[in-house]
Amino acid sequence: MTRTVHIKCLQPGLLTTIQDQGRSGYQHLGIPPGGALDKQAARVANALVGNALQEPVLEITMIGPHLKFLDDCQIALTGARIPALADGHPLNYCQTLMMSAGTILRMGTAVNGCRSYLAIRGTWNIERWMGSASALTSTHSVHTPFAYLKKNTQWTTQVDREITPAKVPEYWRHDFSGDFRPRLMPGPEFFQADYRTVKSLLQETFVIGRDSNRMGYRLEAKVPLTEGAHDILSSAVLPGTIQITSSGKPILLLGDAQTTGGYQRIAQVIKADLDGLGQLKPGDEVGFVIVNDWAAQKALELYHQREHEILGAIRYAQESGAS
Repeated sequence: MTRTVHIKCLQPGLLTTIQDQGRSGYQHLGIPPGGALDKQAARVANALVGNALQEPVLEITMIGPHLKFLDDCQIALTGARIPALADGHPLNYCQTLMMSAGTILRMGTAVNGCRSYLAIRGTWNIERWMGSASALTSTHSVHTPFAYLKKNTQWTTQVDREITPAKVPEYWRHDFSGDFRPRLMPGPEFFQADYRTVKSLLQETFVIGRDSNRMGYRLEAKVPLTEGAHDILSSAVLPGTIQITSSGKPILLLGDAQTTGGYQRIAQVIKADLDGLGQLKPGDEVGFVIVNDWAAQKALELYHQREHEILGAIRYAQESGAS
């Protein structure tokens, strides 16, 4: 027998949105894929509460919301470490948690990383657009206003039963406090770019600018990049594409970015490192390293292997009754 869980937003935090795995297949129409910027963290959160991996979650950016659970429910937190209190009691990350009816969850400011993910057990009763519940920040909420948490926002999930709690073993948990150097493959204009620009991109450390968002990071070089980057005919871009503007400063595109662009596409972050980009924030420093096809493929295999092992450990705990 199913029951309904009601959740109310008391305070939305800095930017708390509903996200899932995105709306792929519409880029030819100019619609970006969007979705959780750390997709693996979102999938793991859903696994911990027994949801389908593509079920929506809350993506919590830097400063968390205050939520009230009006019914008993199970939740899980993954991703960046944002201190969380349930009626004043600290909550652990990367494990299944029980929230009693009336519990108020208060989240603070990120300790490391940028984005946390909150999964709530059950099928979410929320509106979809183009097959996804994800907020699309590039359209300023025109198409997905329901996906932005605001004060007094309420939504529900449908739950059939509780599941056995599980947790992610410590050795599989991300820290987010170490040095992260995204790996790059050459972009379409890599070999046309001024060699000094390429050298600077691969040797300098960049600071993520304050005007960065889910569409992309504006990178501020400690040493200015070589002038002379020129515009090109508008061409396809992807999450992880690094463009060089006419001023010589790079832009690193993310999930909500436009699907075409007119700047040089000098490099592309490999797929295995896209989730890591989602945990960077304004003020963080980032450097890059170039890799070949074999290294990129190997990194992706290890990425999938790690997730397979994490999900396997969660399923084993849920099925065996061992947490």
